[in-house]
Order: sequence, then structure tokens, then C-alpha cells
Amino acid sequence: MRGKVLVVDDSSTIRLLVKRTLEAAGFEVVEAKDGALGAEIIVNAAEGELFAVISDINMPKMDGLEFLEAARRDGRSLPRFLFLTSDAGPELIARAKQHGASGWLMKPFKPEALVAAILR
Repeated sequence: MRGKVLVVDDSSTIRLLVKRTLEAAGFEVVEAKDGALGAEIIVNAAEGELFAVISDINMPKMDGLEFLEAARRDGRSLPRFLFLTSDAGPELIARAKQHGASGWLMKPFKPEALVAAILR
């Protein structure tokens, strides 16, 4: 196993596609349907338990940027944090990078591009 990846997206279809892609590449996948649940998983994870986080931007309760900001708030070191979204506004990308996002992929995604982005 290569490591555990947290996938945060309100679309069960996207979570399933990402999960299948990552499991085929040797990763273990944990899922959350919104940023609030994703933040709870991060807070309860042991330091270094997560290899990477993949998150959508537009989600109910807590969007992806709020999720990233909340996850960083307690000073915890986070793993690679990638956004997988259909929104590519330059101001969103800049804000995400300011808060420590490692990368940005567009939906629909190519499986090999997703795996390569996580391994970078």
C-alpha cells in the first residue's frame, strides 16, 4: 500500500471514481461528503496517517477552501492537498496556494493525471 488518501467531495459518483482510481494505484481511500466531515477526519487522524487529501471546492456545509483553511488552523502539518474541481478561477487558485494547496486538477480527470499529481 502506498498510503491513505482522504477524498472529500459531495458527489458520490466522483468519490467512487477517485476511489477506484487510487485503489488501483495501491492507495487506501477514506471518504467524506463535505468539508466539515473532512476536517473531522483530519483532526482525528494520527500525525502522518494521511498521505494526501483530494478535495472539491464547491460543497455544502464547508467548501473546499474553508476546509483547507480549517485543517491548517490548528498548526497541524498536512499532507499533499490537491483540489479536484470544475472551478478554475485564478483568484481561487491563488487563495488555495496561499493556504498551502499542493495542486489543482480539473474535472473530468484522467486517472493517470490524478495518480501522478498525488505522487509529485
